[in-house]
Amino acid sequence: MHGTVDRTCKNVRGLRSSVIAATILCGVVYLAFPNYRKRVFSRVFDSASETLRGGFSISPAEPTSFTRRSDISLVSNACVVVEQARYLKNAGGAHVGHWVAVLTQLMPHFEAVARRSSNAKGSSTKMHLFFTDQHRDAWQLQKIGSILRNHPYYQITANAAMHGFNIDVILRTTVLDTLSRGKRKCRQSIDAGRFPADDTWTPGLHRFVLGAFESLGCSNNANVADILIYNRKGTREITNTRDIADYLEHRNYSVLIQTADVLTPAQQVCLIGKPFRYIVTPHGGQMASLMFKNERTSVIEVMPRSGVLECYRYITRDYALWFALQVVSLWRCAGFCIDDARRNTSFDAILRPNDGGAELEREIRSEVLTVDFIGMKSLKNLLDLRAWVQNEKKTSTVREHIIA
Repeated sequence: MHGTVDRTCKNVRGLRSSVIAATILCGVVYLAFPNYRKRVFSRVFDSASETLRGGFSISPAEPTSFTRRSDISLVSNACVVVEQARYLKNAGGAHVGHWVAVLTQLMPHFEAVARRSSNAKGSSTKMHLFFTDQHRDAWQLQKIGSILRNHPYYQITANAAMHGFNIDVILRTTVLDTLSRGKRKCRQSIDAGRFPADDTWTPGLHRFVLGAFESLGCSNNANVADILIYNRKGTREITNTRDIADYLEHRNYSVLIQTADVLTPAQQVCLIGKPFRYIVTPHGGQMASLMFKNERTSVIEVMPRSGVLECYRYITRDYALWFALQVVSLWRCAGFCIDDARRNTSFDAILRPNDGGAELEREIRSEVLTVDFIGMKSLKNLLDLRAWVQNEKKTSTVREHIIA
């Protein structure tokens, strides 16, 4: 009897030792082979598996800032890889600025798909966006995808694609290494970490913006103020908006002050789309909604005192007037504002050192902003000059009509 018990105990101890050894071995493999870990997680969490069974696969490609419109017809436009997806998430949730950067790169694809399917009547065309990142595993990508899918800005832009182009945008997240099977190659790759460097992406913007307004039911009331001061809370907040408004209102300009943080994304889009003559706004993520601004509205971007920040200049058309205001300096940005400031030292712009590093950039981004009296005067002089030029154009048109 005792011999039987001893043998049983030995078997249990042996089984327990085997389980412990196997667990340790799995842990070592998990830590030592990250690519294997990604493959294991991807089988559990890969939300793209259903589509892949339908015949899609991804051909790894280097991310590009833009896709030339002439190249679009050569590839599958119903499948696009969005790399460096980590940029689409920040401490507050979805990073709206980087999402709009993605949209600028998707716009030529929307156009191409719409052209290709224009002869087909009835159902919409599906466009699959595969969000991936070599620095994130499948679990982290699922988190990013969940944040994006539930974010109102993504929903607004997905509805805009449907109303403007009859395209059903489907967001999926996956580890790139797992997408090597299927019959149809997804060769187009765009980069969530890049902002546009010119406005070559904008031909489809008008349809997209109208699609957004239609889906949101934005009013087309043209009776608005001359100037919208579009502020933000926290870092880079303009602290003296009321002083700026009083200064301009005393000089016969109507001013509306709004803070992006207290508006819903739908309210932001509908507000920015109204025909203001100028939008004065600090550098920041709230500028992403400028994609939806009126074509005739000019932008005045208020920069931090310690340096000029850049990235949102080309989320709108090139011919739209764009200005930079930094403390007392005001200049027109023909291209990137920082490039114009470097070329023309008479602007007296304060530029951050090229070797300042990430820490200096964080310090600049953490500033609060003020526009002092000289800056307000420069702003007012700009408004007067633009009003004079517009009046001269109207007068010249009337004279030509009378002479004719």
